[in-house]
Amino acid sequence: MENDRGAQTVLLKFLHNKSNNSSLRPVIIANAAIALALLLLALRLYSSRKVLKSAAVTSDESDTKRFAGRIGRRIAHVGGPVIFAYKLARFTALAVLLVLVIIPSIQHGWTNLSVVLTEALTFASILAAANALVSARASQLLSPHLTFISFAIFAAYAYRNLWPFMTFALYPLDAAEGKILWAKVALATWVGFLAPLLEPYPYIPLHPEGPINTANPEQTASIASWVFYTFLDPIIWEAYRVPHLSHDQLPPLADYDEARYLIEQNFHHLDPFSGAKKGSLLWPILKVLRTPLLYQAICIVFTSLARLAGPIGVNRLLSYLENGGHNAFVRPWVWILWIALSPIVQTLLMELYLFFSTRSLIRMEGILTALIFDHALRLRVKTNAGPKLEQGQPPTTSESDSQGQADKAKEGEKSDNIVGKIMTMATSDLNNITGGRNFLLLVLGVPVDLIVSICFLYDLLGWSAFVGFVVMVALLPVPRYVAALMSSAQKEKMKATDARVQLVTEMLGTLRMVKLFGWERRVEEEVAVKREEELKWVWRSTLYSFVITNMNHMIPLLHMIATYGTYTIVMKRSLSASTVFASIAVFHNIQTKLYWISQWLPPIIASYVSIGRLRDFLWDTELLDTFNEKPTDDAGVASAIHEQDIGFGSSEFSWSIDAASAGLSQPSFRLHVEDDVVFKRGSFNLIVGPTGSGKTSVLMALLGEMHRIPLSPESWVNLPREDGIAYAAQESWVLSDTIKENILFGSPYIEERYRKVIYQCALTKDLAMFNSGDETQVGERGITLSGGQKARVTLARAVYSSAEVLLLDDVLAALDVHTSRWVVNKCFKGDIMKGRTTIIVTHNIALTAPLAKFILSMGPNGSIKSSGVPADVLGTDPELTKEVAHEAEALELDEDEDSVGETSTANPEKGKLIIAEEIALGRVGRSAYELYLGAMGGVFYWLQYLSTDIIGEILLISSTWWLGWWAAQYASEGSKDVSAPYYLGIYSLIKMSDMAFFLAHSLIDAIGRIKASRSVHEKLIISIFGSTFRWLDVTPTSRIITRCTQDIQAVDGTVPQAFNVVIGVSVAIITQLIAMIIYTPIFLLPSVFVVGLGIWLGNVYIKAQLSVKREMSNCKAPVLAMFGSAVHGLISIRAYAAQGPFRQQLLNRVNEYTRAGRTFWLLNRWIAVRLDALCAIFAASIASYLVYASSISPSGVGFVLAMAVSFTKFILGLVHWLNQFEVNANSLERLHQYIHVEQESKNGVQPPAFWPTSGSLYVERLSASYTPDGPKVLQDLTFELKSGERVGVVGRTGAGKSTLTLALLRCIHTEGLVVFDGVPTNSITLDTLRSSITIIPQSPELMSGTLRYNLDPFCQNDDATLNDALRSAGLFSLQETSDENRITLDTKIAGGGANLSVGQRQIIALARAIVRQSKLLVLDEATSAIDYETDAVIQQSLRKELRSDVTVITVAHRLQTIMDYDKIMVIDAGRLVEFDTPRVLLEKEDGLLHALVEQSADKDLLYMAAHSK
Repeated sequence: MENDRGAQTVLLKFLHNKSNNSSLRPVIIANAAIALALLLLALRLYSSRKVLKSAAVTSDESDTKRFAGRIGRRIAHVGGPVIFAYKLARFTALAVLLVLVIIPSIQHGWTNLSVVLTEALTFASILAAANALVSARASQLLSPHLTFISFAIFAAYAYRNLWPFMTFALYPLDAAEGKILWAKVALATWVGFLAPLLEPYPYIPLHPEGPINTANPEQTASIASWVFYTFLDPIIWEAYRVPHLSHDQLPPLADYDEARYLIEQNFHHLDPFSGAKKGSLLWPILKVLRTPLLYQAICIVFTSLARLAGPIGVNRLLSYLENGGHNAFVRPWVWILWIALSPIVQTLLMELYLFFSTRSLIRMEGILTALIFDHALRLRVKTNAGPKLEQGQPPTTSESDSQGQADKAKEGEKSDNIVGKIMTMATSDLNNITGGRNFLLLVLGVPVDLIVSICFLYDLLGWSAFVGFVVMVALLPVPRYVAALMSSAQKEKMKATDARVQLVTEMLGTLRMVKLFGWERRVEEEVAVKREEELKWVWRSTLYSFVITNMNHMIPLLHMIATYGTYTIVMKRSLSASTVFASIAVFHNIQTKLYWISQWLPPIIASYVSIGRLRDFLWDTELLDTFNEKPTDDAGVASAIHEQDIGFGSSEFSWSIDAASAGLSQPSFRLHVEDDVVFKRGSFNLIVGPTGSGKTSVLMALLGEMHRIPLSPESWVNLPREDGIAYAAQESWVLSDTIKENILFGSPYIEERYRKVIYQCALTKDLAMFNSGDETQVGERGITLSGGQKARVTLARAVYSSAEVLLLDDVLAALDVHTSRWVVNKCFKGDIMKGRTTIIVTHNIALTAPLAKFILSMGPNGSIKSSGVPADVLGTDPELTKEVAHEAEALELDEDEDSVGETSTANPEKGKLIIAEEIALGRVGRSAYELYLGAMGGVFYWLQYLSTDIIGEILLISSTWWLGWWAAQYASEGSKDVSAPYYLGIYSLIKMSDMAFFLAHSLIDAIGRIKASRSVHEKLIISIFGSTFRWLDVTPTSRIITRCTQDIQAVDGTVPQAFNVVIGVSVAIITQLIAMIIYTPIFLLPSVFVVGLGIWLGNVYIKAQLSVKREMSNCKAPVLAMFGSAVHGLISIRAYAAQGPFRQQLLNRVNEYTRAGRTFWLLNRWIAVRLDALCAIFAASIASYLVYASSISPSGVGFVLAMAVSFTKFILGLVHWLNQFEVNANSLERLHQYIHVEQESKNGVQPPAFWPTSGSLYVERLSASYTPDGPKVLQDLTFELKSGERVGVVGRTGAGKSTLTLALLRCIHTEGLVVFDGVPTNSITLDTLRSSITIIPQSPELMSGTLRYNLDPFCQNDDATLNDALRSAGLFSLQETSDENRITLDTKIAGGGANLSVGQRQIIALARAIVRQSKLLVLDEATSAIDYETDAVIQQSLRKELRSDVTVITVAHRLQTIMDYDKIMVIDAGRLVEFDTPRVLLEKEDGLLHALVEQSADKDLLYMAAHSK
């Protein structure tokens, strides 16, 4: 191919030589390719013989069928019947044309032309025949040669016989041939022009071994279909017929757009672990996009050249009118055609540019999404606990010196949230990066356009053009300086956006806690503060943008004034209509280019900033040791001695490299292992110790999640992974999927094993409670399951897996003792666990110790107290022995789950929790627009907004008319009688006034934007925080985050931009239509018709566009959901080595998004081409009328033409931006939906200020359900609690204990009466109720920031109060005052409390509850993850520290915790079956509590505690 191009280049140079016959050039070009093409043809035909042979049929069918079969296969091999028909028609036309050339030559003699034509046609016919026979892949080489030769033949006939019709002086050179000439021209037009444009392309799979079932129409479209986007017609009209176009109805994804292929091709440029080099990420991105960028550059250059065709046409046409047609060579209709075709060619080239640009956008979005996700899977989980302390800074504030610190500002206390960062990266930053896709328009398009424009102006206005150019260049540093300010503002804006998104993300993650505590209003105020900080920088960026826009409006104005002033005053030249209106078009082009700077510079700056942030994320975030470029040493690989061992030795482990290197100045937890610790293979291994001692850290160290610091050359750590690892986290992690899929977790379904696991993990009864059994959707983060159910599902996943090593992190903590006993007896002792290595962290030593072959006992602060066989460890540790005695409870109610049984019949629809994301049908509703426009301002605001725009547009039209009037004076009065300074002064005054009104309009628009952004965001946050718990259950957080990020970003940027342009363009169309009608009233109806037809086309287009935009938006949320789910479960994913399946699932979701995204951007191209064609016809019609049917002066013609061209462009702009506004208004629609979601009751009175004064509680016939029409989970509960009573609640998992706590706070639908301190709770507002009652849920939720911030986020208490609460909660009993790693008020807490154990989190949650000093305190298994000794300390503290009028309700799984309470209620299947004092209940020999105590190893102690009351 390269040699072929070189030969063609030489021939072209030769043919430009004047000594050659110009009419022969095209046909000589055709002969130039013969030698090379024959060689390629021979090679291709030779290689295709094998294909022909392989197509032979050797069956015993009849000859006819065999022949038909071979023909069918041959046609399919070529590309199908349609493609074969085109190829055959092309060959036939060439053969006929060859005959028509040969016969006259034989009759009348051969000429040089006929000889060359015969040779070219002969060769073209051979190529056409071969092209119709070879395979589709071989045709890729032959078709370009055939097209090149055929087009050369067509060009020869066109030059000789069509071009003369465009002139006054020339005649067709082959006219003597008569009618046969036009047959030749028609055939040449078909073979050289129409056939190549209309012939479809065959589908050639990118991966021949795995072609897609249905090709994307884009892949098989002809050139004409591709250029005019007619391949989209079916989807356009289908969307017009149906209410909504679903995702399945969109064109299939092309194989070259699949994420897998794009990653294979490009990751080595970007991914640090695929070969990318450290440095700026900008150049690697440009390298990935180098090919489309080259195509875009070519389109930009040719668009700049095509843009001059309009001004040239206007100049030549007006010159023709000015001179009356004297000495004209080209007919005027040719210049009219130029005026008409100029915008069409520009549009085709620009749309081609946008095709490559938007295709690159969607592809890059998929690549970067996968890149961020892949890198997120490498992150160290617990490195985001906050900024490092400065060297020498006191690391903590001790209990004694913390007094007076409560007034510290909250700002800065909150730490970075890694989930929020990744979400921001995958939304805002990704949008910013792709938003900078038009940088080539600035770096290439603007300079080329300016150079071409200045050259043309020089041709028109002489050296005065350079004067204006110097003025323009002198002023350019001003917008460049403002652009630098905007860049700084954009960086600050992104920081503010980060802060807001991180706060919103974290608050959404802890939203249930926020609502339970009644903190909604206060959190809304916090978010509002962050939003105001963000809007401050949005305001500055907007102002800077308007300054740049106004400067770019002023610079061309001064350019024009300087040029016209120099031309008329200094050069003493006369202006003419042809000069004025042609130069106006060029000046307008310059103004457009400077507008491009103001339009595209902000997103390009934002893109550059976000690229830097992504680079920092890829290269500067801390990763697991496995991914470090330079491991600390080689000791991490186990030596031969420990190759098959599980354990470690002579090592320290920290949560981050920074913490490991910070030394004493930055205290941090370290797991210290001096001697070898080797767990026993094929056996049960226990890890025990007090809360916060580092039990979980042992598992993390084995999994490689912690940073290892060798203590000696013998340092080692090893966890063999070849036979698989299974991990069950203490804080259960489940997918937003069915229970069954959570258990299988990608493993093959084996029915017998699956049923055994369900039975052994005590899930049979739980599944029977669900309508859909194991097909029940668990919801986001398992919201529909109780804590115990989530723990058992997580355990079942580990047990079901085929892994040889199981790491179980305190899986029994969330289970009641009966269920724990069941799991130990049925599961841990069962056949599925037999022979597997199990390492379990637990406080329940009594149940698990009999199974253990090895026990690791942890001491304080990550030290190892002892290890070895159970007899040795327990015998030498009195405290441990004591705890075993306390925990040895045989609390089995019954063992009625005595068979595997059947899981309940699955009904997936009934079990479906997460509803499909709502998709509005049809057009965007009026209410969505009112949401935004109403927030911008009232009647007075809109009067100002519209009046400034209208007056500015009238002044703009007046300035154009004034220039035409000025030029007309030269024609009527002569140059000597025209006062150039006068006309120039009036023109300058008009333009200055226009600019002043433009500036005023910009400021008014900016004010409205900020008001609307503030209002919409405020309504969204209030609505989300006021929503019901049920709505939160069925709505994934990722969808809410999408509203708070992507859709709010649209409200801040694209929505107001599109709306402002729509209003401006609408005003321009009306004013310009009036100006045209004044000169040409006859075009009133055609103008209205064109506008109406354009709007109708826009309506047809928008139906498809809105459907696709909605699908595109809805496809984005699952991608974000994958991020959220994966980041929360990083440790589990890595433990199971499930990165590959999760990555594949992400790529599948990216493909779904890409499929919608590619269609979305292609639809934009479809409408633009059609509207430009419509406008071109309209402009040509007006120009024809003005030239051939009117008597208007050249200045009037120029003015009307200027208005007509501008009018038609504005029609395109109106439809484009109107549709763009409606498409972007999809974000308003989505926000409107979430602003009007189901809300909790806002009704209720405000009780007296002193309420509540006591903790009395009366409940009568209380029933509760999770939905108004759902089954009742609680049924007719009636009881009364006196102020100050402590009441324990017991019952098996799923009995309704936690539901009772939710019902008391009206978190779910309730019936009956609840009276708290004499006030019915349904008569007061929810925030008042929840602010007066404190609940500690099963799963404690903490926020990133200091411990002080978590205890008192609104700075209402001093440090002494907070420390007292920590002491009462038992924290200080776990640590010594001298311990440098102790937890204090200044300790940084990671997002979700990730850097604390679950037990520590429960203690902090308990302390937070104590700080609130509520009269009613509800503990929902709040100490389940805390060891017995600490639990005893906490209970003792609560007895002493709480006031006597504080009522305590405790849901507990330890009888010791509640046996000395005033009363105990036993709940079973949602009913209150027992409720009285412990003594009374123990006297009921057939009672459930009596049975529990009788089976307890601590029976005597429990009886003693009960009788002490």
